[in-house]
Amino acid sequence: MRRASLIWLVVILLAAGALFYLKFRVQTLEAEFVALNRKLLASQEAVHVLAAEWSYLNRPARLARLTRKYLKLRPVEPRQIVDWDEIPSRTARMPAAVLGDAIGGTTPPWRQR
Repeated sequence: MRRASLIWLVVILLAAGALFYLKFRVQTLEAEFVALNRKLLASQEAVHVLAAEWSYLNRPARLARLTRKYLKLRPVEPRQIVDWDEIPSRTARMPAAVLGDAIGGTTPPWRQR
């Protein structure tokens, strides 16, 4: 009888130790979960603030004012609009020295050693 009592005592102590460890581990994981939720909420709030700032900075009136101030753009003139076929090909516009190997000429300066 004494041996059985000792075995049960050891089993109970092991179970108590395991439950204590499990409780401690669960509390640690819950603390990590709460911290991650706080970070997530802070990140979502930052995203909302950035989206609001982006909307504020991209107001059409503000962009038009900045365009007039910095870009000095003019309206498109009708003579600037052409058909695709009227645009010269890229190779036709490039000088022979730049084309080099492509048209059978000399090697371009950036490829020379």
